[in-house]
Amino acid sequence: MSTAHTQMTIGDKAKALISSFLIFLSMAYPMAWVFTTGI
Repeated sequence: MSTAHTQMTIGDKAKALISSFLIFLSMAYPMAWVFTTGI
C-alpha cells in the first residue's frame, strides 16, 4: 500500500512539474520569439 501511495505521489509531482513546464514554455516561447524578431 505504501509503495503504491509513493508512486502515486511521484506521478502527481511529475504531472504538476510537466504541466508547469509546458505553461512556462507556452509563455516564454512567444516572448522569446518577439524579442528575437524585434531585434
